[in-house]
Amino acid sequence: MPSDVFSPKERLARKLRGEGAERAPVICPGGMMNAAVVEVMERTGHTLPEGHSDAGIMAALARGVSRLTGFENYGVPFCMTVEAEALGSEIDLGSLNCEPKIARERYASVAGASVAPPGGEPPDSALSGSVLSGSALPGMGRPEARESGAALSGAGLSGAERPGARLPGSVLPGMGRPEARESGAALSGAGLYGAGRPGARLSSVGRPGVGLSGSDWPEMVRPGAVLSGAVLPEMVRPGAAPPGARIGVVASAVRQLAGGDIPVIGSVTGPVSTSASLVDPMTFLKELRKDRENAHRLLSAVTEWLIAYALALCEAGADAISIADPTATGEILGPRLFEEYALPYIGRLAAAIRRTGTPAIIHICGQIAPVRQHVARLGGNAVSTDAMVSLRALKNEYGHLTTMGNLSTIMLERGDPAGIARGAEALLRDGIDILAPACGLGTATPLANIEAFTARAKEG
Repeated sequence: MPSDVFSPKERLARKLRGEGAERAPVICPGGMMNAAVVEVMERTGHTLPEGHSDAGIMAALARGVSRLTGFENYGVPFCMTVEAEALGSEIDLGSLNCEPKIARERYASVAGASVAPPGGEPPDSALSGSVLSGSALPGMGRPEARESGAALSGAGLSGAERPGARLPGSVLPGMGRPEARESGAALSGAGLYGAGRPGARLSSVGRPGVGLSGSDWPEMVRPGAVLSGAVLPEMVRPGAAPPGARIGVVASAVRQLAGGDIPVIGSVTGPVSTSASLVDPMTFLKELRKDRENAHRLLSAVTEWLIAYALALCEAGADAISIADPTATGEILGPRLFEEYALPYIGRLAAAIRRTGTPAIIHICGQIAPVRQHVARLGGNAVSTDAMVSLRALKNEYGHLTTMGNLSTIMLERGDPAGIARGAEALLRDGIDILAPACGLGTATPLANIEAFTARAKEG
């Protein structure tokens, strides 16, 4: 094993800048892709669901995950429902074995979730609680805004765990995974990413988000913090969040974890996946074609809100931001809708993050073949993909891309340490820049299997 030259933080930073390092980092960024498996929680005594709502437990669990698994980062949060709760969805926080899920969506259509243009007043028809009515949330770099923001995570298709739910004409990759077959969802032969946690019934894709307006959180608005119509929620200031609110928990955990040699990655959900949770997701996907005007209005406002959140995490001390957008796959959207919706809004979010000097990692689920030509244009510092994608071929085709991934999470959960080590060796031979799981880890994944992956990765 070669001796390490750089600290984990500097090694990851160099790779994300496109520079060389003595070996590839091995990370698990959190959010959709987290490694808070049951065995880690039992060994550390820091458990979920308690850690979803307590910054101290969340930070301690992040440290335990890194220490026990060998992943060279701290990643928070450990679910994809923080933003959904913050924006008004009803949440089931799950259990030790099962991730949180959305219990109920808020809106029926993109038209119902009215969104005013940035800097404007909400229209008369705007519903209370509509997404970011009138807000682009600028000014996050202001001193008083450093502690502000909202934890926004989670993604997916919210009807999928309903028994018999079907996505006509949709190809949702991953249904071949053993855990996907345990769901009652009939998904036209397809599956939902992140569904692998035992008992999750595909709900661990974490249907995110609903709306936010000043009428929702009037007591949370800092006096004088209205900029161009934007209200800056005070939720991430220590002690400012009301009981039960979790959006301040993530930023507080980032602050507790920041400052050492281990990089802190804050995970946010991409604009398409977040928007897909603001309305009934089946309706949302249809309305991307049928009601483009309102779909773009929603996506634009959601993107600005995600930017505000991401900048708040940067201000809290995050060393990188990971953007996961599992609804924005070529198989779900197709190349035309991906170009129309995913490319510009994910690109806007990534660009805003990068302007702060903080790198952005973008994870795209599924087979990227239908949108391969667009992936290189998303604008992140690194592209992370699912296991069925050849990162070597992607790297050969787009030499400037920093590639991340993509060891199968099914292999990690169901395989043996020797086979997992061989999988890591293959990624190293292919010259993958940053090694990571290909998607979300099942909570039953054996710690020995994760250790086999990270140990082999560190041998270079």
